[in-house]
Amino acid sequence: DKPCYSSRGTVPVRLIGEIIVQEMSLHSWDIRNMFEENPGFDSGSVAPISWRIVKVLQKPEAQFFSPNYSADTGETTPVRYRMRVTDGDLSEHDLVMKEGRVRLEAASTAVPDASFGCDTETFCLLFYKRLSFVQAVDDGRLSTEGPDDLISDFRSWLDDVTIRGLH
Repeated sequence: DKPCYSSRGTVPVRLIGEIIVQEMSLHSWDIRNMFEENPGFDSGSVAPISWRIVKVLQKPEAQFFSPNYSADTGETTPVRYRMRVTDGDLSEHDLVMKEGRVRLEAASTAVPDASFGCDTETFCLLFYKRLSFVQAVDDGRLSTEGPDDLISDFRSWLDDVTIRGLH
């Protein structure tokens, strides 16, 4: 992995294409959002940027910065949040929170404590902070299943978290 210098620091050269697609897609969406109601991503960019989210979240060294929210509830039993993406190749993934740590993994056979369903574009907009959790639910873009307190905890985490490598 030959190093390449970018505004994010030194990154492997193989990631430069992904970063460029991500940046162009997000900036395009941001500009169109000022003039259009409910702009979408360009169809060719949704898959690469959604997989970028998954790859960043699956890294063992993934860093989540959430200054106002602590996933550490003192519980030693993990809380499993299932994300069901209804289109594309993402399918289902679990965000597992335990003792203040968060990890993303492929959906397991374990029953989730709460689950959320959306399309790939909504998944991207949520994790790139272009759409709030509440707005996605209100617009019918995000479905929720599970106890209200767990859904509220996940909303608080998602609204507050910054994921190093995405932002």
